[in-house]
Amino acid sequence: MRVVVAEWRPPEACQLQQAMRLTNEAFAEKLGAAPRTIAKWHANSAMRLTLEMQQALDTMLDRAGDDVKHRFAQLRGDVPDGQGRERSEPLRRRLDADRHIASALDWLDGIRHEPSGISRRDVEALLGGVGAARVREGARARGTVDRSCAAQVVRDFYGDPPPGYGNVSVHGGPRRHATTILSRKEWLAGRLDLREETGAFELVHGMPADDVPVSPAIADAALQRVAEILVGRTRFVDAPVYRLLRAPEGELATGTEFAVDTFAHYALTWDVLEAEVADSALGRSEGLPLREALLPSIGAVLEPTGRLCAGGAQALCAFARPGAGGRPGDYLLLIQERSPRVVNATGRLAVIPKCFHQPINDVAGDVGVGRTLLRELEEELLGRDELDVGSNDAAADPMHPSRLSEPMRWLCKSPDWDLQMTGFGYNLMSGNYEFASVMAVHDETFWIRHGGAVEANWEAARLRAFSSLDRDGLAALLNEPDWSDEGLVAFALGLRRLAELSPDRVRLPPLEIGVQT
Repeated sequence: MRVVVAEWRPPEACQLQQAMRLTNEAFAEKLGAAPRTIAKWHANSAMRLTLEMQQALDTMLDRAGDDVKHRFAQLRGDVPDGQGRERSEPLRRRLDADRHIASALDWLDGIRHEPSGISRRDVEALLGGVGAARVREGARARGTVDRSCAAQVVRDFYGDPPPGYGNVSVHGGPRRHATTILSRKEWLAGRLDLREETGAFELVHGMPADDVPVSPAIADAALQRVAEILVGRTRFVDAPVYRLLRAPEGELATGTEFAVDTFAHYALTWDVLEAEVADSALGRSEGLPLREALLPSIGAVLEPTGRLCAGGAQALCAFARPGAGGRPGDYLLLIQERSPRVVNATGRLAVIPKCFHQPINDVAGDVGVGRTLLRELEEELLGRDELDVGSNDAAADPMHPSRLSEPMRWLCKSPDWDLQMTGFGYNLMSGNYEFASVMAVHDETFWIRHGGAVEANWEAARLRAFSSLDRDGLAALLNEPDWSDEGLVAFALGLRRLAELSPDRVRLPPLEIGVQT
């Protein structure tokens, strides 16, 4: 039986090991390699193998018996096994049909200086045979990493922040949570009215040059990222995103400047850093070489013009309710558990809405963070279809008053609600910028009329509701371990500001928010 491998990658090498029924140590001995090399192949399916190693694998396969070759061919999907081809066919169909992933792979071909189609071929190789199962298992394992452990890996990498900066800490009772959100005291005192944000956020026209420091390791991580998107059925839209050029000045966010880039450029570069941290926390990799290349220092974090600094905004939503059953009037606070289909903070707790800051079609008109939050409020809680570039919505102004949902029309006519920025910081995990805010509807009439229409969309696996008067419940929520760092900070800042806006409706638990300088 003749079996030929055009190019050996870790998935094919591990399939040969499985076909030979050998342990890592026994396979390494036969191959003339170190056992740690085999372990690395299992941990990183995007690694490139040396020419010498490829020749050694060719020889090993050629000398194997027909039973080994047959099992190897089945694992690769070269012969029918009753399941392999059926499992991989949906992934191939999505590669064929998804123009957003195709666009991302075309861009990746360009920065790798490879002919068109090479990145797609490499992704298919990663997912061949049992490769998809390995990719899925790797992503699942990363999702089990404790947030505090991952945060410690990042803080250890960067060391002490420069004067005036610090990592945001949230002390909500028995525990103090040190996050990876880098901020300043004045950035945590934000009071900007995001309904009237004229002049606070500015667009700088012209696309900054691509400045991705290309290396085989970065390219391999990008291929792995696409494979995980396919296997996880993650919704991926290569839409425009705002990239930060200049950070806010003071608590009113004046002087904040953005340019426009695309989501794929971010998703296949700086967005791979969190997975590397998780692998390090799991002991599956040594060092943080991708971080060394893409975000090597606090100085690089604080200089967004030198990199693709994407980011977003999140708002704690609070809806005033009339008293009922002996309970006085309060606010209903909404928290989401993130869906497996979202690109970031998968499975974590977050406030809602949570979104990337991006335009629909009017890049200058949509640059305000409040504009993004209102659009996401429509999508994530008020039942509107997706309004991004991938939604096939051809309206010139999807947020025109005539197209709004009924609850949003009510809000636009009412003066009795607030949308305020409560903080700003950089997320050291990926270098993202993060705007925290609170959206508080003070008029109980909204909830009486429209509370039944408030429902989470696909981005949330579950929606959780809390009373602003439930001090013990809020304290327990603050100390849950599953928060994303940006979500915890936005919740704590929003809760504090809500207590200032309406102290009679909020029973604030013990809460301290500050920067550890």
